[in-house]
Amino acid sequence: MIFGSLGLLVVGGGFLAAGITKSSTGFLAVAFVCTIVAGLLLLLAYAAARNPALGSALGAPAGAPASAAVTGPVAPGPPGTTPVVM
Repeated sequence: MIFGSLGLLVVGGGFLAAGITKSSTGFLAVAFVCTIVAGLLLLLAYAAARNPALGSALGAPAGAPASAAVTGPVAPGPPGTTPVVM
């Protein structure tokens, strides 16, 4: 969702440039809509990261933190030590 939001911002920037160069309010309106949708996607990603139930409804594995899908499971260290996760 974050990369989709970034892509929408890039597309919105293109429409903004086109709207300024051609003096077209249609392009400027589309750029504004792209920016709003990108912001909503970021808010949705933030809510999914904060709420495990919403994250699992959006496709994340149940009970797993949001970063576990990206980094994978942490290998346990020797007994009695605290693992360092980066």
